[in-house]
Amino acid sequence: MIEKIEIKNTATYIDETLDNLSKVNFIYGNNGSGKTTISRIINFETLYPNCKIYWKSNRHLDTVVYNTDFITENFDQPDDIKGIFTLGKEEADTQKKIKTEKNTIEEINNKINEITDSLKNNEDKTIKQISDSKEKFWKIKQKFDGQNTPINNALSGVRSKKETFYSRVLDENKKNKSELKTKSELETIATKCYEASDEPITPIEIISYSELVKLEANTILDKPIVGKEDLEIASLIKSLNNSDWVKTGMKYIPVSNSKCPFCQQTLPANLEEQLNNYFDKTYEEDKNKVIKLQNDYSTATNDYLNQINNLLTSQYEQLNKTELQSVFNSMKKVVEKNLSNITKKLENLSQKIPCTTTVEYCKKIEELIQEANTKIEEHNSFIQNIKDERQKLEPLVWKYICNELKDEIKEYLDNTEKLQKEKTKLESEKSEKNAELTDHKNILAELEKKQTSVKPTLDSINKLLTDFNFTGFKLELGEDEYTYKIIRLDGTSVAKTLSEGERSFVTFLYFYNLLKGSQSTTGLTNNKVVVIDDPVSSLDNDILFIVSTLIRRLFGNISNNTSTIKQLFIFTHNAYFFNEVTYNNGFLKNQEVRYIHIKKINNETKIKNCINEKPINSTYDNLWNEIRIAEQDKTKVHIISIQNTMRRIIEYYFQFLGGIDIKNLHTSEILKNKDDISIYKSLMSWINAGSHSTFEDLYYVESDDSMLEKYLIVFRKIFEDSGNLAHYNMMMKIEHDNKE
Repeated sequence: MIEKIEIKNTATYIDETLDNLSKVNFIYGNNGSGKTTISRIINFETLYPNCKIYWKSNRHLDTVVYNTDFITENFDQPDDIKGIFTLGKEEADTQKKIKTEKNTIEEINNKINEITDSLKNNEDKTIKQISDSKEKFWKIKQKFDGQNTPINNALSGVRSKKETFYSRVLDENKKNKSELKTKSELETIATKCYEASDEPITPIEIISYSELVKLEANTILDKPIVGKEDLEIASLIKSLNNSDWVKTGMKYIPVSNSKCPFCQQTLPANLEEQLNNYFDKTYEEDKNKVIKLQNDYSTATNDYLNQINNLLTSQYEQLNKTELQSVFNSMKKVVEKNLSNITKKLENLSQKIPCTTTVEYCKKIEELIQEANTKIEEHNSFIQNIKDERQKLEPLVWKYICNELKDEIKEYLDNTEKLQKEKTKLESEKSEKNAELTDHKNILAELEKKQTSVKPTLDSINKLLTDFNFTGFKLELGEDEYTYKIIRLDGTSVAKTLSEGERSFVTFLYFYNLLKGSQSTTGLTNNKVVVIDDPVSSLDNDILFIVSTLIRRLFGNISNNTSTIKQLFIFTHNAYFFNEVTYNNGFLKNQEVRYIHIKKINNETKIKNCINEKPINSTYDNLWNEIRIAEQDKTKVHIISIQNTMRRIIEYYFQFLGGIDIKNLHTSEILKNKDDISIYKSLMSWINAGSHSTFEDLYYVESDDSMLEKYLIVFRKIFEDSGNLAHYNMMMKIEHDNKE
């Protein structure tokens, strides 16, 4: 039996489901709403990859579908209609064997269903076993959460993935051969592996200071720079030791009008020439050397000190910046002193003003850099090995986890082994039963071949045609005696001359008989799902009633499981036919019936599963529905409306169906209790007043609930006293009336 049908992206369906399906399913929907699409999905599921049919116990049954495709396939050629094979009545022994085989097949199928259910139960247990184990395993993993423990780093990739952690535990338990460590030992190893930076550090470049020392040792600073000593003027300058003073005063000679800038006496004519000869080229060259030294030393010291300053602000944690800062400050003072001395030298070239060497400071700085680089090398060497250490740590952590979970893992493996053995045994039993089923089906097929014939169906269809006054044509055996053809009474072929109503009726009769047989010599007794899609599209009301009656005949056998039809789907767009075919005269229990309503809205089909409520009702049933509502809650109905409803029900039931004039109902012999005549007249007077005087507002007085309660009782009493209480109870949906 089909339990559910999912329809996705097919025809006008987007994503709809027919669920809670039962033995008999009535589907109502207008033409073009999508009914035939469902019948085609049931008939040819493999052609609809976006749809899925869920079978009970995953047991697929044969499907027999009546729709436009069936009519086209079987009645397109009226002279070559496939014969319907049915079992003959001869050879009682063969019939007995067929019945025995069918019962055996049913028993085997039931056993297969039991095994299938057991396999499903096994699968459910396995799923629960896995789910429970995941939770147990996860609790152990959570011991490392929120503790900032370095071990947690070894679990990267599974820290937030329960499924991955579960799979990894089982895998590690199978193959991990590492040494078992304690948690404390693991944390010690993990701290070394994860708390240090794992990025290599670039060594500090050694800062060269050779140029700086070379400049500080320049001999020009120790050399007195004076003029030529073999000139006459030189002896005086030398004795006075005022070479620098003289050199400075020479700049005033050009602007002193040949007078001495100091004593105002007239200068000798050749004094300037003698001074220029005294401060010759050698003097100027030495002076320029001092100037160059000043520039070079200033540049060199700035560059060196800037590099040291950069180190002081760098991220090198290995560098002793405190000591470096102290050396830097001391050296900077010496450099400043040296620069000052060079400036003094330029002002007093004849003086010896040497620089103080900074070589000791530079050597100390170099030593500090080398110490830092040693630490950097150690760090880089460590992180080069840390990757290997971390790789070694990971299996140690998993070994510890597996040991913590050893009891849970053992329980899981034991249960899994037990479930797997059970599954293997069940699958073996199912395989044996399927093979046994195939053997018995083959035996049944051979027995059916001996007993099948297409003649009984032909006779059955012709009898039904005659009974329903379709006398213009009949079925006859075809040329090969395994097919039918439709002929006129004079023996000529109907060709394409059948009316649409005739064609629809004969095709339905053919299908109806097919349910009791097969279009081949085998499979006559196979269980099946039957679909009837719009069987009355072109039939008049009389034949519509016959078709609905024939379909209802199937209900009883379906309900008590005495038919090969295990499930029935009936589709229609005809409201009258729907109400006729869904009339339940006791053959079906409520739980065996489902109602479904299909609508197309904006070119999209929607399915409403109405379960036990009919999607449409007759006008008469709708009138009774208002009475049912009034009985349940009198505030939900209007007095005038309920008066009109009572009048229409009594008119329809007693006047139109019973031929009794309701004006004289109180005097009719149909009412047995004459003592209640006055209350009958009162009711009829009340409902006529309400239903025919609706707009007489001037004299309208609102009736209260007590009056409605009174007349609802009288309304029921009319049916009771006329012997029609069963009809009242049926329409009021009262299963048992104690007052009856």
